[in-house]
Amino acid sequence: MIILFSRVDVGGPWCLTSIDPTDHATLLDRIRGFESMRVQEVFFKGDEPGKGYPLDRLPSRQARDRLGELQLDDRDEISRLRISGKGRLYGFRERERFYALWWDPEHEVWPSRKKHT
Repeated sequence: MIILFSRVDVGGPWCLTSIDPTDHATLLDRIRGFESMRVQEVFFKGDEPGKGYPLDRLPSRQARDRLGELQLDDRDEISRLRISGKGRLYGFRERERFYALWWDPEHEVWPSRKKHT
């Protein structure tokens, strides 16, 4: 799978430039692991580590508003890669490509009902 950063959001609340060093190291290590996988392996039937969500069901109002500001709210789906316990990398899939958009260390974009440790 190819992960690209050409569409990354550098001005919003989940900006990758504000990532802490520990999360940064974890993110890079996980991305390195994804490089040898096909997109079908990463996003296998909605199982971990990758999932896609219908954009019209995005629960975070702040995330919906930010997508509107970025003119990315016309998509059908947003995808995410589980990087750590709560940490998620959100973006958009296009065939074998994953365009990174947001780093969400606190699981705010699409909160889970489960508790994370």
